Amino acid sequence: MDLSNNMLYGPIPATIGNLSSLTYLHVESNPLNGSLPMDLWQLSKLEILGIGYNSISGNLSEKSFTKLSNLKALTLDFSDFNFNFGTHWEPPFQLDVITISNCKVGISSSGLSFNGEGKFWSFVMQIEFLYLSNNSISGDLSTTLITNRVIDLHSNKIGGLLPRLSPKVSLFNIANNSFSGPIYTLLCQNITGTPELETLVMSYNLLFGELPDCWMHWPSLRSVNLESNNLTGTIPESIGSLIFLHVLRLRKNILYGSIPSYLKSCENLRYLDLAYNEFTGNIPSWISHQIQILILRSNKFNGSIPSQICQFSNLQALDLANNRLSGPLPNCLSNITSLVNEDTLDARSTGEIYNYLPIRPSSLFHYEDLPLFVKGQDLDYLKTSNLVRVLDFSNNDFSGSIPTELFSLIALHSLNLSHNHLTGKISGDIGRMRFLESLDLSSNLFSGEIPQNMSNLSFLGVLNLSYNNFSGRIPLGTQLQSFQASSYAGNLQLCGNPLPNHCTQEDKPNGSMEYKVDDDFKTSFQLGAGVGFASGFWGVCGTIFFIRKWRHAYFRTLENFHVIILIKVNHLLYGQE
Repeated sequence: MDLSNNMLYGPIPATIGNLSSLTYLHVESNPLNGSLPMDLWQLSKLEILGIGYNSISGNLSEKSFTKLSNLKALTLDFSDFNFNFGTHWEPPFQLDVITISNCKVGISSSGLSFNGEGKFWSFVMQIEFLYLSNNSISGDLSTTLITNRVIDLHSNKIGGLLPRLSPKVSLFNIANNSFSGPIYTLLCQNITGTPELETLVMSYNLLFGELPDCWMHWPSLRSVNLESNNLTGTIPESIGSLIFLHVLRLRKNILYGSIPSYLKSCENLRYLDLAYNEFTGNIPSWISHQIQILILRSNKFNGSIPSQICQFSNLQALDLANNRLSGPLPNCLSNITSLVNEDTLDARSTGEIYNYLPIRPSSLFHYEDLPLFVKGQDLDYLKTSNLVRVLDFSNNDFSGSIPTELFSLIALHSLNLSHNHLTGKISGDIGRMRFLESLDLSSNLFSGEIPQNMSNLSFLGVLNLSYNNFSGRIPLGTQLQSFQASSYAGNLQLCGNPLPNHCTQEDKPNGSMEYKVDDDFKTSFQLGAGVGFASGFWGVCGTIFFIRKWRHAYFRTLENFHVIILIKVNHLLYGQE
């Protein structure tokens, strides 16, 4: 029975216990409430039970599962249960999958913590797919050998040194915990058998020490995320042996040195994030042409942007902000087809999705998130990471004018060129970038008028043109007048709403001919009406005034005609009924 993803409400009826042959019960993602009926635990043939993503509450204890010896998959995500299990509980079943992520109460509130020598841990080590993320689980796993195929413990309170991994582990995610110590104890161990590790996520912990040079022990790695730790040193040569590597995220550590040439061997690299470190040297020209996300912000890179970057046809996010880069902006950016045509981006996921499980709530899927600084704030794109398009060259020493080819990037969502030494006028072609949501050109040396067709950027939600040498009137249009005066501050020769300094001449919007046409028409109509009226009046009035019967009929008709004419003329001239 699969009733998931509907709008069923109310409690699960007690008569569910009458379905004695039921082996599969899946009621996830409904607005069900109440507590679980006691008869549910009598379904001894039940193999798969999915009841997460509801508003069901109550107590779950060892007694609840006594008769469920055939249970293989259990999902309780986003639930409000009280878990009353002892650390020495020995479950009667052999689970393949268990997901208990985002529980409101938290497992640790019932006294359950992870102990490498406890019976409960012996039980969970037998589960092939273990998902216990976003809870309040505490404990120490430093003496534990992880044998699960997939284990996701992210966003808990687990501390101590890192555990050891068996070769069968495919996904290991301990992000956002309190693990400490070096990482060589996990990576540089002696491994018996062929390792299958594909995804390694240890971000947002307290890990320290150098990156060890033993990555060759894990040749199947596709995604490595070590961001937001205290790791130091350079990128070791053995990372170049990971020929299947798609994702390498090392942001917010204390790493230094240049981007090593042996990363050239990672031909499948699509996501490289080295932001907020101490890296130096030039941006290499040999980076994989498969790259989709390149984030190097807040380092000490120098030199110019290599022209080879225009060959990255799948590039969706390029962030070079806060470095020491100089020279002109490349004039070949229009060759990046993914930024010109939004339909050309390779939509393949940068992370692994385990879609072969017997039960598939969304918590089982592993996504690569995308942290970016856009719209003046830090944003983290998750399930929509493959949709965003960003260029950020801010806070560098770039000079020269903006190449016109840049305005061909019509699929771009965010463009930040602020705090450089860019000069010249802004081309009217900027109006072609119809998907632009954020534009920051502040603190440069731009001059001339703001192009009128910038008011056509209907998706623009963030605009900063401050501290340049723009002059003239801010183009009229509801879009550009909707921003605060701070968006235009520091341009002394700029005037018009929303700035407090008004222009000396209230001109009509540039490039609009309909106003002139309307004015000419009104003038001609009024002149013609006056001449026509004079001629007609003296042509007929003499005759009418001398014939009394005609005179009365004429004035009655004239009164009605006068009303009709006034209505028509008023509507024509002023648009009023």
